[in-house]
Amino acid sequence: MTSAEPTTLSLARKWRPQRFADVVGQEPAVRVLQNALGRGRLHPVLLFTGVRGVGKTTLARLVAKALNCERGVVAEPCNECAACRALEAGNFVDFLEIDAASRTRVEETRELLANVPYAPATGRFRVTLIDEVHMLSGHSFNALLKTLEEPPAHVVFILATTDPDKVPPTVLSRCLRLSLRRVPPEATTARLARILDEEGVRYDEESLRLVTQVAEGSLRDALSFVDQAIAYGDGTLRGEEIAALLGTIDEGRLLALLLDIEEERPEGVRAFLAHAEEHGLDPHALVERLLALLSRIALEQLGPVSSDEGAERNRAARALAPETVQIFYEIACKAHEELRVCDDPRTVLRMAMVRMVALRPLALAAANGEMPPPSPPPSPPAASVAREKARAPAASSVRPTSPSPRPPSARAPVSAGPSSSPPPSPPPAAPPPEGPPLPLGPETWLETVPRLPLPGMVREAAANLGWQELDAGGRLVLSVARSHEDLIVRATEEALLRALRAWDPRVRDLRIDVRENADFPTYALLRRRTEESARADLEATFRGDPLVRDIVQNWGGRIRPETVRDPEEPPP
Repeated sequence: MTSAEPTTLSLARKWRPQRFADVVGQEPAVRVLQNALGRGRLHPVLLFTGVRGVGKTTLARLVAKALNCERGVVAEPCNECAACRALEAGNFVDFLEIDAASRTRVEETRELLANVPYAPATGRFRVTLIDEVHMLSGHSFNALLKTLEEPPAHVVFILATTDPDKVPPTVLSRCLRLSLRRVPPEATTARLARILDEEGVRYDEESLRLVTQVAEGSLRDALSFVDQAIAYGDGTLRGEEIAALLGTIDEGRLLALLLDIEEERPEGVRAFLAHAEEHGLDPHALVERLLALLSRIALEQLGPVSSDEGAERNRAARALAPETVQIFYEIACKAHEELRVCDDPRTVLRMAMVRMVALRPLALAAANGEMPPPSPPPSPPAASVAREKARAPAASSVRPTSPSPRPPSARAPVSAGPSSSPPPSPPPAAPPPEGPPLPLGPETWLETVPRLPLPGMVREAAANLGWQELDAGGRLVLSVARSHEDLIVRATEEALLRALRAWDPRVRDLRIDVRENADFPTYALLRRRTEESARADLEATFRGDPLVRDIVQNWGGRIRPETVRDPEEPPP
């Protein structure tokens, strides 16, 4: 080896595993191969699938070593005999490595198969590796079929591909398929640390994390990027330099940005955007790093890590409310989608920051249960309310006079204290309803429901609840029909209780009974009857029109009631 050779040898080649024990992140495939080799029952046609840089070619060379080792067919090659050293150097005559992308023609495949019957020159087996086998033509695959089905005893075929869906089923059925997975981040980081320690390269944890992230499970890509980073950092790996090389930003500055937003320091947000534009940082990479950071903060809010490595994230996890983290994550996801279609990614990044600043108060309001009231649905006319009360004169006592065949199933009362469940997302702000709050009672319940400040799903649930009682202890009991029981969940009850307590201080807790029938008045029933009455009046007006009567009586016209609508109503 000449003195110039080490400078031209990449880390990926220099540290290619020479034993099965050195293969990282492919334990299931390695176990299958070692067990088969150890028992002498290796399948003659192997198919390795997986993304780039996960070890397909490496495993093929290790299989060739294990088959031709001078100590016999072994589960782990010795790496000391002449055959192992020749395979390691790449000059073993009985190991043939073919790039299918450059040999797609059927004539080349037939030339390859012409040498199959001959015995190995020096080794025990002739091993043929066909890389990127999916690139072969259809005729080439057909030429291989018979040989793959019944290969000579001294021949082993190893096929490798990154796209197994393009391999014909007739070929797949003749192979032992081993799917290689992406190398886990922890395994990649540990392997990089070991290699850098052996190489005498200084590094920090942030640099390894960034390299692992950009590699996306490909150890070869990680080592290739480390080569580039070592040259950029003049022999050292530092997180801020890796971030600059990637066109992204270090985690500490992103944490400072989140804390600036939380502590209402807009000048910090402006400084962050100015830094990003000044250094030409990629908005796509920034948003992706922000998403990853927010997800880690959310996990640490479930249980902070105890190591010093996560101390800064722990501080951010304590400073940010969980609802704030969730809103920031949704904003970042939206920005990630917009970056795919927007011609000016810097504008998307600016607007994402502005949204975080603007929407943070809503997240805090949701966390404290201080939801701004939504615009209420239109209240039914007073005449309709009077008709409804006339239909249900016993509204003051909604409970049935006789016991039901099946007693109602009582839900557990909802405590008036702070809830552990996340509150529903706040609705858009709207002006408060006019008029003072009406004290809760059987006579006022139907008029109160549309005026309660409730979000959409909770409002729909409340519309299907009927009054039962409010006892002296402050427990409000409402009824829901069995058919609408699915609307009542824990978060719904808690949001409804908060709104009712704010409406009437007498309410302390809430219980909702499920009833088999729906023979009690609800706002939804009143609203439906009002709509039906209005539709009936509209249809009667339409039928009474002289022109319509003339068409029906004299021209054989027919009215389809479902098509009758108010001319001022927008079309469906």
